Amino acid sequence: MDRTSRESASVAWPSVPIALCVFVMFVGFVAFLAARPNLSGGREHARVAMDVDLSEGWVTPDGTPVTLSALNSIPNFDTDGATICSKLPHSIEAGAELNYVSKNLTIHQYYDDEEVYTIDPDQAKFGIPYATRFDFTPLTSTDAGKTITLRIKPLYSDTASQILDMRISGTSPYIQRYVKAHGAAFVISLAIAFIGLAVLFLHAALRQMSNNQLDLLSLGCVSILLGIWSAAQTLVFELVTGLSALSCALEYIALLFSPFPTICFAASLIRPPHMRRFKFVGLLGLVATLCVTLTYVTVCGKTMHDALVATHAYLVLSAALIAAMVVEAVRSSDYSIRAHLVRTNWTVLATFLLFAVCASIDLVVFMVTSRGASDPAFFSRIGLLVFIVALAVEAFKASITFVRRANQTQMIEHMAYTDTLTGIGNRTSWQRTLEEVESTLADNLIEDVMVCQLDLNFLKRVNDTYGHTAGDNYLKSAADIINRSFGTEGTCFRTGGDEFTVILVGDSLESRLALCTELFNTSIQEQRQDDHVRVSIAMGWATVSETEERSVAAAQTLADTRMYAHKREMKAERVD
Repeated sequence: MDRTSRESASVAWPSVPIALCVFVMFVGFVAFLAARPNLSGGREHARVAMDVDLSEGWVTPDGTPVTLSALNSIPNFDTDGATICSKLPHSIEAGAELNYVSKNLTIHQYYDDEEVYTIDPDQAKFGIPYATRFDFTPLTSTDAGKTITLRIKPLYSDTASQILDMRISGTSPYIQRYVKAHGAAFVISLAIAFIGLAVLFLHAALRQMSNNQLDLLSLGCVSILLGIWSAAQTLVFELVTGLSALSCALEYIALLFSPFPTICFAASLIRPPHMRRFKFVGLLGLVATLCVTLTYVTVCGKTMHDALVATHAYLVLSAALIAAMVVEAVRSSDYSIRAHLVRTNWTVLATFLLFAVCASIDLVVFMVTSRGASDPAFFSRIGLLVFIVALAVEAFKASITFVRRANQTQMIEHMAYTDTLTGIGNRTSWQRTLEEVESTLADNLIEDVMVCQLDLNFLKRVNDTYGHTAGDNYLKSAADIINRSFGTEGTCFRTGGDEFTVILVGDSLESRLALCTELFNTSIQEQRQDDHVRVSIAMGWATVSETEERSVAAAQTLADTRMYAHKREMKAERVD
């Protein structure tokens, strides 16, 4: 394996086990979801056919109509809460339940005057963000026609309170219905997170590309964090697993940490003159937000929800920093607008701006709209997916270009270090190997080295008698014999017109030389039987340990002396 191949392998191999682990985790998670009885519906789906929408017809005790998706429109609701009423159907199938999604509410539920369900979340230090829950209340046939009363009150005054998708049905069909409605968004969110992991692997594989200026590490982190946050917003993970606390924690963490890698990636994409300054400000913002959040929770006794004001401020700061980077990049004296745009990848820039616009829309809706948003990650999810896909295409193109250049480099290097006639290493390759082995000897990483010098006899006679083509074939035959004999134990080079060098590194050098010499003599005898031109090769060897200088160059000189002595003996013995 040559140096280029070794470097490529050293970069790529760590990604393989990591990618395999991630794939196994993903398959395991999908299998876990598929095995959940609530998703399959089980026998209950066949037994309970009732499906009644109870989202309409709600009124206050004085008869004022109420919209469950906009409870904040009820007068004084933020401070006093409200009591709302409706009628249950006149017939209720056995096994049916009242199912709904409640957001930011404490609930006391009554059938006529009997309290049947209460949810009053304990506002511990880490809180229940917006208190979005799935509520499943049992019903019996005796509850048919009763008045259902909900006494509700918001947990927080700064976010919308809602009751969504209220239905009387079987629980499993209800869950199936919800997953079908929001499953696509959940799968897209997971895809964004796993694409982020793929980007991290791509970063590891391409980090040695000199022309790769995009911060793929930050982009991968952004994709993973926003994918997790977007998936949490769909509530599918919470519904299927029941791990609401984990879902909330992941949502907070993703929202808190996603702005900083976004700033870092935007800086690598926009490349303003003072890029490090923007990154430093973004890092200070993250540290400040963390400090404020921890102070709110541990010192002030507030909930994580109360600390969201700091997180939102950090999001606004991040958006301002990205906007400032764009302005500075195009207005700097070092960048004309035209020159900057020429250097910019239009596809990546356009899709990134699309994502920024989508995220801004979601942020405005999330922070300003009094009714809130049932899916505050809708536009961000779409914009991020488009951007990631566009960047993946560009990264794939870059990787193809990189592979082609690597192959070209490898081919050029092979041509530079290979003798074109014989196919073994040339003199340049020998000089490089000599330097590497000398350095290894100097570092005491190996104990001894053997150098064999070989010289082809009677090449001039072959050229004069049979022509230069026959001489070339004579050289190729000799190189083939030498490479077949010594190539398994050492490395062979053509270092002159009819001169060859073999180097052996490691232990048991003399016994290995004996094996090579035996094969060498056998190969020469076999060649003499098949070819009318008898190949004759003189050989001499020496080890570094035999020389006073303890160097490969000195061993080569000693081996050369012994080779010429052997050459004289061979010429004296040969009569043809």
